[in-house]
Amino acid sequence: RSQAAFLSKNIQDPRIWVTKKGVQYLMLKEGTGIKPKLTDKVQVHYVGTLLNGTEFDNSVKRGAPMEFAVTSVIEGWQDLLLEMKVGEKVKAWIPSALAYGEAGAPPLIPPNALLVFEVELLQVFPAK
Repeated sequence: RSQAAFLSKNIQDPRIWVTKKGVQYLMLKEGTGIKPKLTDKVQVHYVGTLLNGTEFDNSVKRGAPMEFAVTSVIEGWQDLLLEMKVGEKVKAWIPSALAYGEAGAPPLIPPNALLVFEVELLQVFPAK
């Protein structure tokens, strides 16, 4: 099933939010903290899968959250993080154009893959 067909059906769910660039997400847990800016670093827990459920990355299983600069990740993540508050957990659908595009990220992520992430924003480290 094509990602365009999936996304156009998914967006009909009234609980789904959409970022400025087109990442769709469902709020799993509300956050009450600050929102990161592009210049900040964040700490997150996440699970990444393909649309068919194949898991390609999981910080929870590794037992340690990831810390990184907002600008160091794929465009879809950047767009999503700017909408999130600390403490928030979402399930997000990132179109391939905002992820790894036609190249994919072999061997785990095929070309033109829609990515599904559960993301929990644990902390924001504001730029000094």
